Amino acid sequence: MADEPIIKKRPRRSARSRQQLNLLVFALAMVACITAAALYLLMPDKEGFVLKSYRYTEVSERSFRQLVTAEGTVIPRVTSNLTASAAGTVVQLPVKAGQDVSEGDVLCVIDSPSLMAKLDQVTKDLHQARVDARKLDLDSQVKILGLEVDLLAAEHNMNEAERMLEVWEHLYLLGDVSKSDLENRKKAAEDARRKYESLALTYEATVEKHKFDVESANSRVEELERQLRELQEDVDSLVVRAPLTGRVLDVAYAEGDRVQENAVLLTIADLSSSYISAQVPVSALSSVRVGQPVTVSMLGERYSGTVSYIAPQAAISATTVALEIALHSVPDNVIPKAACYLEIEVARKDAANSLPRDHYLTSGGSMYIYVLDLDTCTARKVPARFGLVDGGYVELLSGAQKGDLVIVSSYDEFIDRDEITVSEGGGTLI
Repeated sequence: MADEPIIKKRPRRSARSRQQLNLLVFALAMVACITAAALYLLMPDKEGFVLKSYRYTEVSERSFRQLVTAEGTVIPRVTSNLTASAAGTVVQLPVKAGQDVSEGDVLCVIDSPSLMAKLDQVTKDLHQARVDARKLDLDSQVKILGLEVDLLAAEHNMNEAERMLEVWEHLYLLGDVSKSDLENRKKAAEDARRKYESLALTYEATVEKHKFDVESANSRVEELERQLRELQEDVDSLVVRAPLTGRVLDVAYAEGDRVQENAVLLTIADLSSSYISAQVPVSALSSVRVGQPVTVSMLGERYSGTVSYIAPQAAISATTVALEIALHSVPDNVIPKAACYLEIEVARKDAANSLPRDHYLTSGGSMYIYVLDLDTCTARKVPARFGLVDGGYVELLSGAQKGDLVIVSSYDEFIDRDEITVSEGGGTLI
């Protein structure tokens, strides 16, 4: 083995490796230069900063509402499903969904041959039942009159036989008639009594049967009269009329369609009875009460209402509770099942310092405000606390008082400065 040097020479780099190393060094140098330039440009100028354009406002007093918000749905409380009184064909349908109608307006007409045939049959049956009842009554009265005549005759014969028996008994005591003749008279009197009693029982039974038969016949007549009235009502209801003034919500059939008995033809609602159905979190029940005022945002407009009902309990495992809102005035253009936004006023604070909501809230981190002094054209950073938010305003708990001027445009340019100079005439009062 040949002798090797103790320190080996480092292998020489290739030209390609040296080129890559040079490029890396150049890239790092450029990144450092760009970073330094950016820091220089973004570094706030500690001297001579002037806010040239800004918006400002005056701290004012206003009322603040503490709100519980929720989403709701418009529900008509009074609705009516109009049904077909019999199977048939829709021959007239002069209304459509969304149309407003008045009570008594014709909404649909149905042709039902089967119902008309049933009405005709019951009319005939009723006529025959009345004839039969009258005939039965007359026949029974004639039979009863005949029995009354026979009963009177039997009573006369019985009385005459008993009178003659008394005579024969007297003659027998005188010895003018025999005992055999007397026995014959007794037998004749007894036969006359039995015949009378039998006829009396027959008469009473006939009178009772007459009453029963007449009542049965009259009941049959009354039942047919009831059926006829109901059928006539069904026939009249083939012309479907609006039971109330309202709006047609749904039309299930068209002219020429076949419908079955009790099929729902149309749905109509009294929109003036509409209320708002909503759900609020269970946690809000400690502050929500019946009678509290509510602002309802719906169809691009705002309406006032009142909490009218709160469900006594939530459903199992539910996190919300149902409530109802009564509108003070239901708008004419209300749309059933339309969604709306609710603001329930659960508390109110009057004469609180306020500022409009603007960019200063986000750029200042909601912790600072810049109080403006137009006399010195300066603005001073002041710690601030905010409270209730109501619409476009926020309650100012501390940091400024009523009448103070506060910059409300963005603070991003100068949030690190305790005091800034503002351009004279550069502010816009809002």
